[in-house]
Amino acid sequence: MESGYRPSSRVTGQGGPRKALNTADTYEVYSKSADAWFEGKIVERGPDSFRVEWRDGEQLYAKTVPLRDAHHCAGADQVTPLPSTPLPRPRMTVLSLNLEFNTRLFDNEDRSNIHLFKRCIQHADADVVALQEVVDYRDKARDPLLAALQESGYEEVVSTTSGTSHDGRTERAISFEGMIYGKAEPQPLIDTIRDVRRPTFVKDILQDDGNPLVNKLYVKRSLSVKSSGSILVSPAGMLSYWPETDAKREPVHLAPRFLAYVEVEVAGKSAFILNTHFVGGRFEDTDFTVATEFRRKQSEAINKWAQGKSVVLVGDFNASQDFSLSSAPHLLKYANSLPLFLKEKADLTRFANEHRLTSDSATDLATEWAISKYDKYMTQPMDSLREHGWSTTTDLKWSLKGRLPLEVTRSRPVFTFKFNTVVDHAFWRGSLMVRSIEVLWALAFAVNPAGAAKFQETDMDVSNGFTDHNALLVTIDLD
Repeated sequence: MESGYRPSSRVTGQGGPRKALNTADTYEVYSKSADAWFEGKIVERGPDSFRVEWRDGEQLYAKTVPLRDAHHCAGADQVTPLPSTPLPRPRMTVLSLNLEFNTRLFDNEDRSNIHLFKRCIQHADADVVALQEVVDYRDKARDPLLAALQESGYEEVVSTTSGTSHDGRTERAISFEGMIYGKAEPQPLIDTIRDVRRPTFVKDILQDDGNPLVNKLYVKRSLSVKSSGSILVSPAGMLSYWPETDAKREPVHLAPRFLAYVEVEVAGKSAFILNTHFVGGRFEDTDFTVATEFRRKQSEAINKWAQGKSVVLVGDFNASQDFSLSSAPHLLKYANSLPLFLKEKADLTRFANEHRLTSDSATDLATEWAISKYDKYMTQPMDSLREHGWSTTTDLKWSLKGRLPLEVTRSRPVFTFKFNTVVDHAFWRGSLMVRSIEVLWALAFAVNPAGAAKFQETDMDVSNGFTDHNALLVTIDLD
């Protein structure tokens, strides 16, 4: 492609004397086909030649230049170069996994499933591990995850114990009880957990001043970390729940959500890995008409921070692109209680007239409207990121790393959450490319009589998993 060389004018000055060659020099390569000079970088020097890399559009090239030709400036004799060889891009892998506030790492009899977590980490062998919904132990010596990851070659880089938003608002991460709005529950989930979980675990996370729930990032010790931190990305707001009774719950403050980030360098190229947990889930879904806007603002905050950077965003989005009530039966209770929800706002008949809905009964009209709103709520995080130019893919495959349970056949659709949906995602932007997204099995389940995989709520002595999610393994080519 190229037919000449010259030292870069930005290094030597146009036509000026050539500096001594070293790996910091730049050099220009002439493309006859493009009739243009491309600036390259000298990356290697031998006794009789040096090697230069340069880019033409999206393609990276390399060339060995004889030293006898390197002394020529622009307009000098043309030379016949060696064949150009595109260079492979540096590669990075990221594992993303929600650990369901650590509860399924321990069973009722104090037996640990940490070995299952460790096996998943080692099978993936990722450069970066991104965890959501994990306990941040103030006493690091008691943190079983940290020990397992350190034994596997990782160091903790970020824990979202606090963060500041782009408008200067600062919040601290809160404990498990706060994240599930335990004080607002008529029958707190905490009581159930106290009954079935080990006492030490209860002491660790179920106190008002207990260890907070956070997102974390771990990086292999062999890699270079250029920067890292935690950012508050959820807005200030209030939630008002409507349980499946006529009793209206008192408004509560939205639990804070954070973005963990780390800039990692591989083979001279770097990218930001972002890890978040979106507003939503079973403790916030019931107020979806309000939470839709909270999710949009969280997406906006992430997008604003990521401007001008090459980033990959992973995490639990609490959202499914192909959502339907039939694919998530636990949400039917919200649909069934929607007429009660709407009674708080207006008479159903007047409501139907205002919205010009076409159903025979006011109750059906209200439910129809609310379900359409819930569908928008469910896809909102992905829709917002796409609007801002982020890329993603729905082409997920079961990973061959590790072991799939026998009951999960290769023909079974890929899912990341216990209700056979995909709620864990990867989005990216900037000068990088995601090559693949694989799903590793981590889900705790039992097999029902019909032979289908069924999530088991209380049996912690499982051989196949340790959480209510599967893991994403994202492979990235850096630029």
